[in-house]
Amino acid sequence: MQHCVTLLNFEELGPTKLNLLKIIDLMGGSVRILNLVNDKNVNMDHLRNLVSAGGCVIVNARTLSPRLRIILLELKSKVLIYGFNSTQQAKELLKFLTNGTVADIETHNTEPIRVADCREVCGQMAGLIFNAKGAHIRSVFNSGNFTPLLSIGKSPFFVSTNQEGCLWMLLAGDDIADLDEVVPKEASILKFFPGIAPLMMFLRTALPDRFWHNTAPTACFILDDPPLKERYGFLDYKKLMELQDLVKFSFSIAFIPWNYRRSQNRVVEMFLTRGDTCTLSVHGCDHTRGEFGSPDVQLMRRAAQRALNRMIQHRESTGLGFDAVMVFPQGIFSTAATKALKSCDYLAAVNTTPYPIDAKEDLLLRDHLGLAVTRFSNFPIFTRRYPNRLAELAFDLFLGKPALVVEHHRYFRDAGKALTETVAKMNRLDDRLQWTNLGICCSQANLQKTEMNGDICVQFVTDRFVLENKTGQDHFYILKHRSTPEVGMNSFFLNDRHQEFESEADGINIRIKLRAKETAHIRIEREQPTPVSELKKTDFIHQARVLFRRHLCEFRDNYVETIRRQ
Repeated sequence: MQHCVTLLNFEELGPTKLNLLKIIDLMGGSVRILNLVNDKNVNMDHLRNLVSAGGCVIVNARTLSPRLRIILLELKSKVLIYGFNSTQQAKELLKFLTNGTVADIETHNTEPIRVADCREVCGQMAGLIFNAKGAHIRSVFNSGNFTPLLSIGKSPFFVSTNQEGCLWMLLAGDDIADLDEVVPKEASILKFFPGIAPLMMFLRTALPDRFWHNTAPTACFILDDPPLKERYGFLDYKKLMELQDLVKFSFSIAFIPWNYRRSQNRVVEMFLTRGDTCTLSVHGCDHTRGEFGSPDVQLMRRAAQRALNRMIQHRESTGLGFDAVMVFPQGIFSTAATKALKSCDYLAAVNTTPYPIDAKEDLLLRDHLGLAVTRFSNFPIFTRRYPNRLAELAFDLFLGKPALVVEHHRYFRDAGKALTETVAKMNRLDDRLQWTNLGICCSQANLQKTEMNGDICVQFVTDRFVLENKTGQDHFYILKHRSTPEVGMNSFFLNDRHQEFESEADGINIRIKLRAKETAHIRIEREQPTPVSELKKTDFIHQARVLFRRHLCEFRDNYVETIRRQ
């Protein structure tokens, strides 16, 4: 087996190295650990065989002796050196590597993180300045002949340097994030950025195709609550669509199924002319507070099915389709709700938080770094952000996730100026960004990497998935989908043809061939639970409460909110 990373090691594998190995594994890489008693036993030919063509090397600053430096330079290796501190040995190494005088200093997390405007290394994070509250950055470089990549304040902690035409990157300190660390509900993912991003940036720069990456980033702007009426609060659909003609973006209306009989024909006709750029998703059922927060699975299945039935009736009466993606009202949902959505064949959920209100399991950092959180019933929960969280949206894209933005009608009180600015900022994050509907964002979300034999590995999270071979050549693809035992898999279909699949400990593994420009439609069918009992008519008191709540909310949004801000 040919490994993409060689880790040079003089000592036992401590926490930092184990954390490194976890991140490399998460990125889809393989590691060969070369244990060295000391630098004198390094065999040049042996090392050359290990650091094969296209491979890269990771080494601690304490391990990189003068002899090893010479060997790696002769091999033209791509090298990441981490663990620089304020010791004299580290200073001497930095002096050698940077042709200058460099010293490490201790710092506090009082300054924002600055990302260099270097797209080829920093990806979608390039040029951003943001706060990362709670981040651990203890060591920085305060001078030297290098190119800063990541800095805190004006002091870089991750830099690149040219060593005789070779790419070498230097990381101050050894604050590598532990993927099995519990992430508190209130924590921003940016807290972990300094402990994750440097290694990911190095790997993707050294070997762009060998580690998981997203070849077609997507985005969608989600508007919560409005019915399909010409005006709702500050939202004017005609003006919104005029904005689409000026700037590049798509939007999805998180449509409350209770409104399925209330859509205006003129608005429906406007949507029908816009294709995938103006669509509906499912926003609860009655949109009462906590309606998807119950621990009762049967109750959640009834609510989920009722919502779908209403959306189907709306489609039949208007001709306007919808994405079977649930947006939870007020962001509240239970583990029973994810199980219910799975059994009702929803594609995914999109939420401002991936934490169920009754979860007994903690979410780990590795859960947050995937395409979606799939810990609960193996049902994908994609995260959405508010427009003022641009750095988090950029980090989502950097990790390969879709960039999903959410707002309400109040966001349009400036006639769309804020929306235009947000879309422009997001488009600058990645010139490949494709604005489309929520269904496509979820069903085409994937990460890819290329194996040494040319096979393309594809990782996806939804039970309905679309993959297109956009190249001009035939390719073999290895499809990987995680599946937990509690939601067993019955059948795998490729373009509606049953396909044999290979089960692994954590999911499926299937190899298919796609011709140039061919598209594959993947469908996974699972063991279905007993159908829910026929939906009972909601009692009169509940209907009256929902009716009162919906009209009260609309009165607030259409009159109270608009008058207050005039």
